Amino acid sequence: MSMSRRLSIGLVLSAFLVLSGAPSVQAQSTFTRAEVDKYLSNDSDLVVTINVKQLLEAQAGKKLLDQARTSLKNDAQAQQVLDALGLDPFKDVDAVVLGTPGGSDPDKIVVVIQGKFNTAKIHAFAAKAAEANADNLKIEKIGAVNLYQVTPSGKNQKVAYAALLDESILVGAANRDAVVEAIDKKAGKKKGELKPALVELLAKGDAKQAVSVVALEGAVQGRLADMVKSVTGGFTITDDIKMEFVLNAKNEKGAGTVVDEMKSGLNFAKGMVGMMKRQNERFAPLLDVVESLTIKSDASTVTLKGEVSKTVLEKVEKLARNPRSRNEQ
Repeated sequence: MSMSRRLSIGLVLSAFLVLSGAPSVQAQSTFTRAEVDKYLSNDSDLVVTINVKQLLEAQAGKKLLDQARTSLKNDAQAQQVLDALGLDPFKDVDAVVLGTPGGSDPDKIVVVIQGKFNTAKIHAFAAKAAEANADNLKIEKIGAVNLYQVTPSGKNQKVAYAALLDESILVGAANRDAVVEAIDKKAGKKKGELKPALVELLAKGDAKQAVSVVALEGAVQGRLADMVKSVTGGFTITDDIKMEFVLNAKNEKGAGTVVDEMKSGLNFAKGMVGMMKRQNERFAPLLDVVESLTIKSDASTVTLKGEVSKTVLEKVEKLARNPRSRNEQ
């Protein structure tokens, strides 16, 4: 297999680790927020946390895990790359955390992956890849850490930067300075200091949520930007999926406007999905999902909740396996 092919597979597997890495069902997550958050940009307004192990330990994630295992088992080239990297995607990733300042510029997103990495094998693999594909991968030494510059083949492809800070932390971003800042924090040259308001909200987060979101007002976009002070919440996943988000408005009047906007959007969604269901009964599970959503307010606090039961999840899975109903065939 050519080195360029290996590099391509390596990049794909990196994405796979973010989205699908998980351990056996009995394993316990070793995610430590303090160790991860300090490598995010200090001016972050939004933090999204994916507790990968917790996510796929859940009953709802087992089938996805089995499918991922089968897919890798049947891909000899991918398995060869994993062996070269010393990576087991079903054991070695604990959590993925994304942080970004306010605004909508994706180049400002910093991704921190916590897990277990074989630094010697990864660096050796990268060195060979850089030698064989100098246009796609460059390595720059910053102190004791390698900074990897990845340039995908093809036109209009954005450059990405990554650094393996140690055997447990991998940092990536489209902005070189953001990764260099993380390297400097690891070396003790800079301090990791998130905004106090963000730190406070992160500390209050629900540890049972497999996916959680914390946002300050700087990250809120659109018509609600001037009304919302913060957003917290996420998804708890076991046999079913529970969602809860809390929006803290700047005042009661703002909370009322937020409720009106959210109810308007929810009613529109119910109408659209309801129309889809009337045209084809196979969309019934989607209507169940939308109709589970509730919006409540208390003073300046607005809460959005929803739940997808095990029964509905099974219906959605069946819909995914059989996208065409009998009357469409």
